[in-house]
Amino acid sequence: MVSTEIFQGFGESGETPDECARRELKEECGISVPKMQHLFVIGNAFPVHIFTAKVSEDQMKSLSLEKGKEEIEEIVPLAISRITTNSLKEKGIFDPVSISAIGMFKLGYNLSIE
Repeated sequence: MVSTEIFQGFGESGETPDECARRELKEECGISVPKMQHLFVIGNAFPVHIFTAKVSEDQMKSLSLEKGKEEIEEIVPLAISRITTNSLKEKGIFDPVSISAIGMFKLGYNLSIE
């Protein structure tokens, strides 16, 4: 089964949402970015902060896989702007955080990144 989801993780004690996002991106795919933009927060009792960042073509080519609890065989870049309602199921996007983030992005919430 193929599953597609955005990178995500829990913050460590004393860590800001921005610091957590940068750490998770580095841990899960091995890249660092000079700038991340906070897009929005999903949820109330357990807020989930959604960020976006520009990633260079060289960084995309050098993505590495985190070896953790889940079997990850491949990372395939997928532009959120190209996802349609039909492709959510076709691409195997079942993770509720990913679906919410994609939906909010598609609705036009804070789309620009400088």
